[in-house]
Amino acid sequence: MEWGNEGPRVLLVHGWSGRGTQFFKLIEELLEKKFHVFAINAPAHGDSKQKKTHLFEFVDAIEIMVSQFGQFSLAIGHSLGGMAIFNALERNLSAEKIVIIGSPANIQNVVLDFCDRLQVSHKIGHRIIERIEKNYHMSSEEASTDFLANKYNPPGLIIHDVDDLDIDINNAYDLQERWPNANLVVTEGKGHRKILMDIKVIDTIVGFLQ
Repeated sequence: MEWGNEGPRVLLVHGWSGRGTQFFKLIEELLEKKFHVFAINAPAHGDSKQKKTHLFEFVDAIEIMVSQFGQFSLAIGHSLGGMAIFNALERNLSAEKIVIIGSPANIQNVVLDFCDRLQVSHKIGHRIIERIEKNYHMSSEEASTDFLANKYNPPGLIIHDVDDLDIDINNAYDLQERWPNANLVVTEGKGHRKILMDIKVIDTIVGFLQ
């Protein structure tokens, strides 16, 4: 999806169970400030007929966007989308500034939090991580946001709400420690999704990108 035809190019990457149009209020503000805006709908999201997907298919979608439309100097990711953006830096994305909103710090946090929600043992979670590493021939750390943020260290903005019930706020604090070139903005009462529509958050993002 594409909006506008001039100005700095911004790529928006939604999270799990999301879609590009979730950013509609941010898109409106970016267009008003003369940004050229693009967004993905990852496999199994939006109007896709696909039923299953995973992190690396999100990354594939970003790679395709860069190949088809050219480079994006700015990137904004929500939830899993933030982790996907950093993994895309390992491929063909060369974003000069990155904003992540309510994103997990690492794959271990994602898996173990999922286990906690299902009330199953962390032993099962560690087996899942081992399976992921075996299937993709890489350590889970190498695909984690905090590892890649430390490796590339672009100018960045971490935005997270203390009342986020999907991705715990501690992920933001962990990430801040590993990403020296990023500022942390903590909000309250917005949760995991309403934060995308908060005007103060949107103004903070646009101000950072400008």
